This record gives sequence, structure tokens and C-alpha cells, in this order.
Amino acid sequence: MKKAVRLSEIEKNFNPAPLIGEELDPEKGLYVDTIGARINASFRSPLRKIYNACTGGSPQFIQVLMGHRGCGKSTELNKMEQQFIKEGYMVRKINCQTELNLAKLEVFDIIYLILQSLIDIAKDCKIKGVDEKNERIIRALHYFKDTEIVEKIKDGASASLEAGAGLGWDKIINIFAKGKTALQYSSESIITIKENIRKNNEDWYKCIDFLCEEIFHDQGKRPVFIFENFDKMIDPEKAFDVFRDGYISSEKIRTYCIFTFPISLTYDTRMGRIEHYFDKFIFPMIEVRKKTGENHQAGISVIKEIIEKRADMNLFEAGALDFIIEKTGGSLRDVFFCIREAADIALYRAEKTGAETIVTGEDVKNALASLKSDITRRIVTGDYPALVKIHENKAEIEDQGKMLEFLRGHVVLEYNGERWHDCHPLIWDFVEENVNRRKKEETAIK
Repeated sequence: MKKAVRLSEIEKNFNPAPLIGEELDPEKGLYVDTIGARINASFRSPLRKIYNACTGGSPQFIQVLMGHRGCGKSTELNKMEQQFIKEGYMVRKINCQTELNLAKLEVFDIIYLILQSLIDIAKDCKIKGVDEKNERIIRALHYFKDTEIVEKIKDGASASLEAGAGLGWDKIINIFAKGKTALQYSSESIITIKENIRKNNEDWYKCIDFLCEEIFHDQGKRPVFIFENFDKMIDPEKAFDVFRDGYISSEKIRTYCIFTFPISLTYDTRMGRIEHYFDKFIFPMIEVRKKTGENHQAGISVIKEIIEKRADMNLFEAGALDFIIEKTGGSLRDVFFCIREAADIALYRAEKTGAETIVTGEDVKNALASLKSDITRRIVTGDYPALVKIHENKAEIEDQGKMLEFLRGHVVLEYNGERWHDCHPLIWDFVEENVNRRKKEETAIK
């Protein structure tokens, strides 16, 4: 991607979508290593710990990466995927938003996708002898025989299918591929399949274990599954249901699975009931201000580096970017929004005057006002005392339900390994303005 040298190029260059492919090249692309600005010690990187677990033979196969929406998790997982592939690992990335019906997600959807992907990998690896030893797979597929998925692909081979004979890899692949598509639509057939997995899950786990071991024996490495956007579920509490009964655990799934997970749910008391099923790591926000209140120069510099890779810095008036960074609290998604919004305002002015222009401090103030209007709708006056307490103490409050609500709404942000908290800067500006106004009104009445 070419660096934006005109305001009209800002929009496409500051798309908040995760980096992919060549964009992840630190030299020629857009990638910037931000981990030091997040936790102040790159050797403690949660990303490195997950990578080392998956490549170092860790007995904990289920890894969970938690972080705020828009903090950069997906870009880092894409970077990690590149490294896995470079090292010869078979990787399957599953985009939960597009490959699953998140509104009706069940753990059996995940089990199905893992098995379906393992079958794909076994075929890609051309593992010898699997056809002759697929009795367990046949037993799992046997549950499909009365569903519309099998009816569509068996082409009159009902007797062979039901007997478990003559079912080659091509038909197995077709069956699972059609089942994967059906997962998105909650059809009658997939409901039947999920019910059969629920009743006969040991057969499914045996299939998974059998294929994992065959692939490991053939490749010398276990496959890696990345469940991307798992944290973007419409109902985040469904994440508890996926892990609740240990269906997804190192005892059941013996290949590496990485899930993104809603960070807000760390404040739910139910987390203690499921966290022994996985290793969890927090990918925190970029720290632009220290807990003590001073600027964190490393964080500010790394965000400027991210911006500089995308745009000519001469497009911005001196101090304009510093103000955006200060008022967005390290949220890259908010930084990108404000840059796009401010550039659009500047472009509109240029069209009116017919003169070339740059993003001014006033443009930035207007862009921040737009963002502030949006995020302050997520709080009510009754929230002010709790937010004042969080800002003053830089710590969570005792009301876990309210804390969870603040984190989900991007009202409160969480930083580095010390796990300290503060209001989003624009939220704090709004609260402070209204608290001070009330004090003045009360004083005037007295």
C-alpha cells in the first residue's frame, strides 16, 4: 500500500481491518511491532507465549487470547499464522463471524469444524493408510445418513453409506464441506447432526484424536487452529457455554486451538469455572499515558509510527496527531476513525474554498467531538460516581456487573501487565464537564 500523500487517500489507508499478506511485512508493509508499548517488556509477550506453547509441545492445547475490540488482536494472529506456516505447520483459520451462526453458536459447531478441518488436512497431506483405518470416521458419519446433507451427495449409494463401506475420502470431504456450510443457517439437518454429536460425542472425539495422531506421525507437527472473531459474538456469554462442560479442553482436543475471547468476561464470576480448560493471555491496549498520569512516550511513538507508515505526516498540522492520540487512550480503532473523520472534514473545506489544505487542530476537535458523542451515549448520569472512582483509583470497582458493562462498551480501558484501568479519555472529559457543571449549579442554588 502506498503512503497517502493527499487527503483523498486517507480513507483507504486508515481502514481499521486487520493487516493481511504483504501488509504484515515490517519493512515493506504496514506492520509495526507494538508489544513493547503494551506491556513494557517484550519478553513477557502473550503472543510469544502462545506461539511457544504451540511449537514447543505444550500439553495445554487450548490457548485463549483476550483483548479489547480493535486493539490489534486479529493483525497479530495473522502475523502468527504466517510464522506457523513458515515453520511448516498446517494452519486452519476459522473466521467465526462468517463460518458460524454466532447467534446460535454451540460447542458442537466447534467440534464439527475441528473434525472437518482435520479431514481436509489429512487429505492435503496425502496421509497413507487413512482410508483403510477410517472406521471411527465412518461411525461418526453414520449419524448423517438420515439428513438432507447426505441425501444430496450420496447419489443412490445409501446401502454403501449405511454399511460404512465404499465411502472414500472424496465423499467424506463432500459431506463435511456441506455440513460446514449448513452450520451458518441452523437448518434441520445441522440441528440433527449437532444432536447426534451431543449424544455420541465420544465417537467424534475418537475421530479427532485418530486424525491428530495420524497427522502428527506423518508431519512431525500438530495442526494449529485459529478461531478468529470468537470474541465478536452477539451474545458474549455464549463463550461460557462453549467451554463450560469441558468439551473443548486439552483432554478432549489434542491439537492446538487458539481462540480470541471477550476480555470483559474476565470480570464475570463464572470465569473461574472454565479457565482451567485453557491457558489465557491478555493482549492489552497501547499505553499512551502512565498510571501516574505522565505521557508514555513509547506508546505515543509507536502509534505515530503506525500512522507514518500510512500517510505523509505533512498532511497534518503540528500537534494535531498528538491530540488525537491523547484523546483516544491508545485505541487504534479510535485513532483511525478520528483521522478519517478529520481528513473528511478538511476535504470538505478544500472543496468549498478550492484551495489545498491539511488536517488542522480544529478538524481534529470536530472529529473527536463526533466520537465523543457516540461513546458517551453508552453511559447515564447514574454511572458518574463509579467512573470518577475508576479514574481516581485507576482500578476496577467492586460492582463486577457494572465493570463488565463499562469494558464491553469501551467506556473503560485496561492497560498492561499491572492490569490498571482508566476511563476512555473522551468519557472522562464528558463526566468531568457534567460533574463540574452540577457542582456549580448546586453552589449557585445555595
